[in-house]
Amino acid sequence: DLGREVPHLDAKKPRGRMGTEVDARSEWGADTTQLWKTNDQMADKQGERSTVYWVGGMQYKGEWARNMMNGKGTLTYASGDKYEGEWLDNKRHGFGTLWKHESGKFRVEYNGTWVGGKKQGFGVFYSAAGDRYEGEWAASKRHGKGRQTFGADPRARGAAGGGADVYQGDWVAGNRCGGGTMQYANGDAFQGGWDRDDKHGEGTYFYEATQTRYDGVWEAGTPRCGSYCATDPAATPKVALPALRLLNAE
Repeated sequence: DLGREVPHLDAKKPRGRMGTEVDARSEWGADTTQLWKTNDQMADKQGERSTVYWVGGMQYKGEWARNMMNGKGTLTYASGDKYEGEWLDNKRHGFGTLWKHESGKFRVEYNGTWVGGKKQGFGVFYSAAGDRYEGEWAASKRHGKGRQTFGADPRARGAAGGGADVYQGDWVAGNRCGGGTMQYANGDAFQGGWDRDDKHGEGTYFYEATQTRYDGVWEAGTPRCGSYCATDPAATPKVALPALRLLNAE
């Protein structure tokens, strides 16, 4: 009968299998009041607790508030990856470290600040290929000022970035964009404007092998209008001239 009023269930009393109120002894044949209270307390997770496991394979050990991960804690994913740091309402928020589990070992992928589950603020990112980015982030993308070292074994390049290309400058939505300097592993260098990861606008390229430089305008990574000269005024530019053939010997 749809017109009948739904009976009110006392939230403080335990429920039977169909959700109806039951006496603590009637359904299970023993006093289950304490068991019910224990389960209810465990469901309403507050403060720091022992490890909590999910059926899918995740597990979390840390602080809770309002039955959500809040405060400091470590979440291990089913893949073996784990996040260790601060939480707000089940999302990475504050300072924390994301670890990747590869070939039975852990590798730090990101160490820095988070907002609402995304990389935000300042942090350091390490890729499996050996790239390293240190700088500002927005919505999990490189954004603002930052320094990127591309590839190469960190043990070979050292603190100065030797053995790898290094960019330092402006980033927008994950791309080099604005003003920046690129130091190449072969000794060449570029200083100037960038747009969507390409040299763009005014810029100077220094050629280590020939000790020359190009000053001018770039478009989508290609020099368009400018001039070449020796890097050192006392040096003679090493420019190969085309072979000449006289049309009239007289």
